Amino acid sequence: MKNAIILHGTNGHPTENWFDWLKKELEQRGWNVHVPQLPDANEPNTSKYNDFLINKEKPNFNQDTVLIGHSSGAVAILGLLDELPINKKVNRCYLVGSFKNDLDWDSLKGLFENELDFEKIKKMANKFVFIHSDNDPYCPLDHAKELSKKLNGDLFVKKGQKHFSVGTMGKIYEQFPFLLKAIMKDQDKYEGDERFREKIEKLMSGKAKKAFSVNSQLPTMDKSRNKLIVNAKLKQLDPVMKEIESLFNGLRKYVGNIWDQDERVASYLLLGRSISNLKVVLSLAKQGKCIEMVDLSRSAHEAIDLIFLFLTENGKPYMNRWFAGETIDNSIARKELGKLVNEINQEEQKYNEMKSKVYKIYSMYAHSNYRALFDSIDVFREDFDFDGVSGFHYTNSYFQPIVIQLVINILFALKNIYAFTPEEEAIRRIDRLLPIVGHENLSPEQIKEIINKENIG
Repeated sequence: MKNAIILHGTNGHPTENWFDWLKKELEQRGWNVHVPQLPDANEPNTSKYNDFLINKEKPNFNQDTVLIGHSSGAVAILGLLDELPINKKVNRCYLVGSFKNDLDWDSLKGLFENELDFEKIKKMANKFVFIHSDNDPYCPLDHAKELSKKLNGDLFVKKGQKHFSVGTMGKIYEQFPFLLKAIMKDQDKYEGDERFREKIEKLMSGKAKKAFSVNSQLPTMDKSRNKLIVNAKLKQLDPVMKEIESLFNGLRKYVGNIWDQDERVASYLLLGRSISNLKVVLSLAKQGKCIEMVDLSRSAHEAIDLIFLFLTENGKPYMNRWFAGETIDNSIARKELGKLVNEINQEEQKYNEMKSKVYKIYSMYAHSNYRALFDSIDVFREDFDFDGVSGFHYTNSYFQPIVIQLVINILFALKNIYAFTPEEEAIRRIDRLLPIVGHENLSPEQIKEIINKENIG
């Protein structure tokens, strides 16, 4: 499981600055996050911190671990990696407002009692990321430059952010969106790299091919297993799809003439196209046609993005051009949506972030990315998969980001369109539907029961 450990600075505590906010944001994305109260933090001490973290707290230190430190907490990460055994290597480290010596402060001398072994530290993490301000009042930028150079790390220099703290910048640093974005971007890349590495290692090892030579039924068994899982997920969506169609049909009376050229008609046509695509996507998923499923999903998402664009203040000129027959580039819609991200609620922000991840998958397939092509390889036969073995495997793997995400965004589109009607109950109905979408622990019967109990339909 993805896990993060956040270390506060001198005389600090786990809930100050942006620590608690970052903890909650990562937890909402499925991370296990630990923010310990470091002992005697008024006088940071590497030996004391290491004993506390390694021998008493005992959090997980492995390839799924991300370490995040602020100020002396960032320096403490270096001391921690210096002492951890090599088999405890972590994934990434984010060091915010770091420094290389005691800065002539007696209270910081305990961090530098022993000389750091940077060659060992460099081997203890896959990546080091330094975030520093050009006007930090405590920690010179040169310190971060030198540390990042020694560790082959990435250095991001932010203008005028002082020490990235409430104490130096005010309430703005009760949150730290830049750091969250950096962590999630790196995590997406790491997970993509890991998936590809595992594929290649499986092929190079020849284990699957050898197993196939012993038991020729293995591909069929693997296909059957994934097919059963996919069909169970599809069945789970049946009651939700009925609600989506009912909600969509309820919009018709607000549209007027289907040949009119206004935002109501545009939204209705685009949403109908998206739902139609979704139905075909579900049919393709049942056949294990992952690549074809991705292509149609992308088209549906782009239609939904146009709905959001046309409903914004800046969207009307684009809508008029669209009615005139012009193709509106999806990047325009996504750019406009990006401007609205800070204005929408936390739940919609999370799904918008997920949508960005989905578009990366779309892009890989659409542009015949080298790594994406390996999704078409049958590891048992070490050749292109024309029998649907890998097709069902990746249909299962991508069900959440492709199918479920499309369902969620259609629900959000419905919600935004209904906001222009007097039907407040329809919006409440959608709000009750959203939390149950994608919950694999719920059976179709349980979903139906929730829908009836909550009076969604």
